[in-house]
Amino acid sequence: MTRPLGRGTLPEVVIFGLLAVTNFVGGLVYGVWSHWEQTGVVLLWLSAGLAVITAGYLAFQIRLARSEEWAERTGHEPGSTLVEEPFLPHESVWPLELGAGMTLVLCGFVLGLWILVPGIVLTAHATLGWTIQSRVRR
Repeated sequence: MTRPLGRGTLPEVVIFGLLAVTNFVGGLVYGVWSHWEQTGVVLLWLSAGLAVITAGYLAFQIRLARSEEWAERTGHEPGSTLVEEPFLPHESVWPLELGAGMTLVLCGFVLGLWILVPGIVLTAHATLGWTIQSRVRR
């Protein structure tokens, strides 16, 4: 049986797991070597965290594929205990507005209140709009 697109395999999980360990240990070594220079250590540790998230997602996809294969073999429906499928809105401008607002907020931390305040307002507006759209289920 061929695996569907988007499903992980065990070697990919292992690769991203090793990448996470390597970046974390590299951050420790770099920190000791550079007398705890903050930027490099934080960036290496953040990249290790991203690799952990990716490995976890791929491991979850493997588990999901195995449960679907088990359901096909036994005749049970996968996810039959679920009452309702989660709702995801289709077309929406709110993610774009939220991204612009968060960009302004982050730039506002550096540039000052004249950028920070509009960023907070835009972020709050996008969050409220997205929440209302999700509640209405449009």
